[in-house]
Amino acid sequence: MAKRFHDTGIWQKQWFRKLPPDQKCFVSYLFDSCDNAGVWDVDLDAASFYIGSEIVDPRKWLPNDFTIIEISPDKWFLPKFLKFQYESGLNSNKPAIKSVRNLLIKHNLTVIVNELYGNHYLMISESLSNDKLIIKDKDKDKDKDKDKDKDKDKEIKGGVGEKEIAHPRAKCLMKNSGLTTDEVKEMIRSTPDLAENTPDADYYFNAALDWSNANSEMKADWLATIRNFIRRDLKEGKIQREKIPKIQRDWHEQERIRQEADAIIGPLLTKQKVET
Repeated sequence: MAKRFHDTGIWQKQWFRKLPPDQKCFVSYLFDSCDNAGVWDVDLDAASFYIGSEIVDPRKWLPNDFTIIEISPDKWFLPKFLKFQYESGLNSNKPAIKSVRNLLIKHNLTVIVNELYGNHYLMISESLSNDKLIIKDKDKDKDKDKDKDKDKDKEIKGGVGEKEIAHPRAKCLMKNSGLTTDEVKEMIRSTPDLAENTPDADYYFNAALDWSNANSEMKADWLATIRNFIRRDLKEGKIQREKIPKIQRDWHEQERIRQEADAIIGPLLTKQKVET
């Protein structure tokens, strides 16, 4: 029995929430019945039988961004399935990924997938004599693939010093970014305008995670996204502050007052000493 990822955030999407029960069932049926490349052998009679209600052509009631590509009258391709199941792309030598690539070649979908998601998702190298496309053989680059996610490369500039060149990051859901609450807390501590307002790192981490899951939002830098969330709340006066004990809050307040007093009185005392 095949096991696949299921989008739990679909229940928060307005278009899905407004569907009647039989159409909700069909969406799940569609993703469960297609092959590993997202191609479904069109059989509305079978769908109606299993669901227990007559299903009309879903292209008439699914939202516009729920793309269905008709390969032939009896085969439909679901790009959303492919992208959701294989977020990291199809440039891998794992047997499961190879089988998906073979299905895409069989269905003549490699060009369509490449146009939709780019070379970083599906690398295509050359055309064959029969006009089908093959996937770039990455076995020769195995060592390079192992190293591409290592530490940033360093480049010497004019003999003066070293400048780190960061590899471009691909967009991903926050849950797949590897970001932790500790990293969010460190970002807050090292950002002066945020640190002095003591935002709740756990709150903003989970708020961004829920937002990403519910809306399938993908970002290349989730830490920067969370920083922008906090600054937006600061600007709008609805910052969620860290819940700290009263003793610590009092200490922070006293320290803030002391620093403000030093900033005002310090220069006056220095000037008085100079004049005397």
